[in-house]
This record gives sequence, structure tokens and C-alpha cells, in this order.
Amino acid sequence: STLKEASSWGKVSMTYEQMVYSEATIAMPLVAGYAYHKGVWKERKPKEFQKIYKTVVSEV
Repeated sequence: STLKEASSWGKVSMTYEQMVYSEATIAMPLVAGYAYHKGVWKERKPKEFQKIYKTVVSEV
């Protein structure tokens, strides 16, 4: 549903919400670039997928 429709149902407040109509090949790089440059990912621990795969392989 559109934002206008949702606000008429009382699901969202129009005060702080905005709706952007865009094509994915334009919007996704903008969102990904923002998330990357915000830098929150720097504080995360790296994923250690080798531990998961090692246990799965050893069980087989």
C-alpha cells in the first residue's frame, strides 16, 4: 500500500514519514553507499564461517 493509504488507516503518522518512488538500480547503490560510509560495520566482529563449515564437514 502507499504511504497515503497507510496513513488513512492509522498505520503510520505522516509527520515523520516520507515515501520515495525509485528504481532499484538507482536507489540501492545510494543506500549501500550511505551504509558503508556511515562506518558502523567497522565495529563488528568478522564472521567466522570456517568454523561452521568445519563442523559440518567433520560430521559427514
